[in-house]
Amino acid sequence: MDFSDVDKLAEYRQQARAWVERHVDPDWAEQQRVSGSYHTPELHALLAGQGWLGAGWPAEYGGTDNDPDLAAALFEEIDAAGLHMDGWITTTMICRTILHTGTEEQKRTIVGGALAGEVIIVLGYTEPDSGSDVAAAKTKAERDGDEWLINGQKMFTSTAHMASHVFMLTRSNTEVAKHKGLTTFLVPLDGPGVEIRAIHTLGGQRTNATFYSDVREKHVAVKGLGVGDMLEFQWHWHTTKPLAPGQFWFAYNFSHDGIILQEQLQIGIPRNRPVKWKSSSLKPVLTEDSAGRFFTWTSSHLEAKSTEEEKQDQEQTQYQAARGKLPAPEIQLSSFQSWEEVGGWYTSLQRERVKPTAEIRTKAAELTKGSADDAARRSSTARRLRTRRARLPPRDDRSRSRCPRGHR
Repeated sequence: MDFSDVDKLAEYRQQARAWVERHVDPDWAEQQRVSGSYHTPELHALLAGQGWLGAGWPAEYGGTDNDPDLAAALFEEIDAAGLHMDGWITTTMICRTILHTGTEEQKRTIVGGALAGEVIIVLGYTEPDSGSDVAAAKTKAERDGDEWLINGQKMFTSTAHMASHVFMLTRSNTEVAKHKGLTTFLVPLDGPGVEIRAIHTLGGQRTNATFYSDVREKHVAVKGLGVGDMLEFQWHWHTTKPLAPGQFWFAYNFSHDGIILQEQLQIGIPRNRPVKWKSSSLKPVLTEDSAGRFFTWTSSHLEAKSTEEEKQDQEQTQYQAARGKLPAPEIQLSSFQSWEEVGGWYTSLQRERVKPTAEIRTKAAELTKGSADDAARRSSTARRLRTRRARLPPRDDRSRSRCPRGHR
């Protein structure tokens, strides 16, 4: 994680902004806002046609010679223009997975198709009864010869109505622990048995509920992890939108599931930037160079838990969460030097949030016209806004229900 203020794409900014001014239709952002669909096919086709989607990708699967740093700057400037690229974000996530674990055919057809702008992949994880708890997935996949039969429902499948495929999580084995009997499929959304229904959120974004009835998918064996295999990966954050102007707050918990030989967290801070950190049990190694300071925490987890222990841990976590008693994060780091600073920042947010608009001020002046002081103004406003209690019409004795004597 890098909290430095250095813009590593500064030399590409002007060129990227010029591209946006020349090619991006200002109406596209408004169309996204009105429709709630955070994907613009015209923009996607333009980026693919000019080779920007393929920048930095392997040439054998459709990658181009376009500068990947300029492409990154371009995508950021498109975002700054108010345009979302949700379809491309989820597509790249799955395509990078396919590059590492997919078959050659998948790399050529799926990755190649995505870089050409023809394949758009959305995520199918959330269900009516499960969200981030993927082990609770109920969408069922049953083996039928060389095919799989898929039945179930997914929720919040955003951009599905404009996509070609969904990367879907299913339960393929009910005889093992929940987190082990799972299989993912890349399912075409234009095939038989697939239904997409719109869901319009209060925030204006359109998402979807997707239904799968006897959807058939061919069995494709891809490279997986077996007992004793080692998985190594890196995850990099770059903070571009701070929590508060010039401030940040970061919390992190190391993983304690499975066997983890080493997990490392490194945070870079400008040399002249004061920060405060807190860790329950681990101390960071501090290093410096000409650009800044680096805090590095290292953790490992070498004890495997039984299925029963995992279940107990999960139940305990849910119990504590329901009572607001979750343990503090293992690592906390912030540029705020005290709770007073946090309070001052939050107060400033509230002050801006409740600041009356010109329209409200005009209406208030109208309601309090002629009032001598603040107390009179408040009283006048309360009188005008008070609702009158509605009176029921006189009761008609003839409409009274007749009850046997002694039972009224």
